[in-house]
Amino acid sequence: MVNNSGISTAIWNPGIGSRFICLNKSRSVKKGSVSSYADLSHLSLIVYEVASEKVRGLVPANFKLEEKKIDGRPHTWISVVSYLDFGNVNDGNGCFERTDYNLHIIHEGKPALYLLRSSLGSLSAVATRNLWPMPWNLGAMEFQISYDKSVGRYNTWRLQTQSEYATASWEIEDSGSRLDMRGLRSSLPASLLTASSESIFLRKDGNVGSYSTKYSGVSFTGGTIRTAQSDVLVSSGLLTKEELQRPAFVGLQNKVRCQIYTPVMLGAEGSKGNQPELVWSGLAYAS
Repeated sequence: MVNNSGISTAIWNPGIGSRFICLNKSRSVKKGSVSSYADLSHLSLIVYEVASEKVRGLVPANFKLEEKKIDGRPHTWISVVSYLDFGNVNDGNGCFERTDYNLHIIHEGKPALYLLRSSLGSLSAVATRNLWPMPWNLGAMEFQISYDKSVGRYNTWRLQTQSEYATASWEIEDSGSRLDMRGLRSSLPASLLTASSESIFLRKDGNVGSYSTKYSGVSFTGGTIRTAQSDVLVSSGLLTKEELQRPAFVGLQNKVRCQIYTPVMLGAEGSKGNQPELVWSGLAYAS
């Protein structure tokens, strides 16, 4: 990393030789009763509107989609969240890149995220992946970043991912203007407008799992897409190449802290009704 006159420039791709620290968690501790803190950097949030009929087959039938009407038709959202997770030295977490692909649902009357998949960019995340039976897959991920701290704006924000399941490339132009998220309540899912969120995911054994995250200091600047490419979103038929260039929302944040609670198993809800379609099924799960 080069730091010159308040401008930080970095290319981050730790790869195979990156730092690996085992998580200090006991299997005797009840899941969901402990938490760890993580410092996230270079956070991006990209949100797309999509017709609800396109994604119903990806969510178990007993979950409702969070929806709004566009031209009289129900629509929901797909969100793509990327960041560099520095973990926390006291918690023993390693550093790795991550991209989450989410749908937005209603669980027990409250808005929640439905995690389709996470791409991880470093072997330092393998400990977490093996302890948490979530839909992870490992890929080669590289951030190319230039951030001007004096004005709170990215001169360059670019992320490239190569993997068997989720090859993608994102480049965002940062406006540097802070967004008032309260003014976006009518256009964004409620699950993105709260300080805490619940993420639901389908385990390989057919059970449904859940974990919670609390955020502090969330304050996005507005962005626009320069280039966007995502093989899995296009090949699944959720978005076209042209639609990838036209998200409903793009936001960037240099740093944010979060508290993550270990997952709990909700039960065999995934066996009821719809199962995730094949394009999302070839994931690497923990046993």
